[in-house]
Amino acid sequence: MKQSLKIGTWNVRTLFQSGKLDNVKLEMTRLKVNVLGICETRWTGSGEFNNDSFKVLYTGGVKHERGVALILDRENAKSLLGWWALSDRVMMIKLKGKQIDLSIIQVYAPTTASSAEEIDEFYNTLEKAKTQCKSTDVTVIMGDLNAKVGNEAEGETVGKLWTWLNPGDDFKNQIDYIVIKKRYRSAIKNSKAYPGADCGRDHNPVICVKG
Repeated sequence: MKQSLKIGTWNVRTLFQSGKLDNVKLEMTRLKVNVLGICETRWTGSGEFNNDSFKVLYTGGVKHERGVALILDRENAKSLLGWWALSDRVMMIKLKGKQIDLSIIQVYAPTTASSAEEIDEFYNTLEKAKTQCKSTDVTVIMGDLNAKVGNEAEGETVGKLWTWLNPGDDFKNQIDYIVIKKRYRSAIKNSKAYPGADCGRDHNPVICVKG
């Protein structure tokens, strides 16, 4: 794994469409992203395959709904220690670092239309993924969290996070996040959305640079 990594997450609405994966790979190359998490692949089952100079890891359900994936460039695919397909909403990979390993959990959270049971199942699965991470790992949780962020600050958080609430006057839609442990926040050099990236959908990729 390179010391400096460009990591991103993107809800592409579907990869179950001719040419969509190629489109995503082109944007990864253009933006120089090393590891990209994908929400709503709409692929079934789980597995891995190599595609050009990328390695694709994915997990989905029995229907062409939901689904998450992680796409690694060739160099960082060599650092892959393992990966876990926990559900059609949660998956995790671990990359070997020079001193500290990196664990990345890609998620696609339920929306307000989901049942309480489905929401609880999602969080239980997320907690299960976190148990695979050592306390010494740099752990990143990213994806479409279907949350809202307000205009107030709570402690050291800039803007309160609100999940599964309808946006009102004090809220805006901010649903794609990259989250890192507080102790490692200085490792993130910058983080921003890229509105210019195109896959024919209304979500923008959120990308950060980890030093």
